[in-house]
Amino acid sequence: MRKPLQIPKELNPANENNKWLSRLKASRAPKWSFRSAVRLGELGDIACALASLGREPEAIAIGQWVRENVHFRGGYNIWSPVQALTCLCCFLVVELGDTAAARAWMAE
Repeated sequence: MRKPLQIPKELNPANENNKWLSRLKASRAPKWSFRSAVRLGELGDIACALASLGREPEAIAIGQWVRENVHFRGGYNIWSPVQALTCLCCFLVVELGDTAAARAWMAE
């Protein structure tokens, strides 16, 4: 039996003040998976929403969590949402003034 994912605090609906994001996080929380392109895409959607609300560090934290747990193994369906999230996070890191961190993100 697989152990449950350790969800970062940025995805916890109880920590969310935005009603729309709280509902989205709550409805998706039991379904998070690193094996589903749909679920990975939803993580990217949440990161985009956080970034659009000026909450870049939270968006980057979600990207970091995915980056630490999903590695390319030839499955482009899984990798496409991961790559999109990686690009978003690199953009956000550069916007926050850390180009070296963005280079490190892309080097891995």
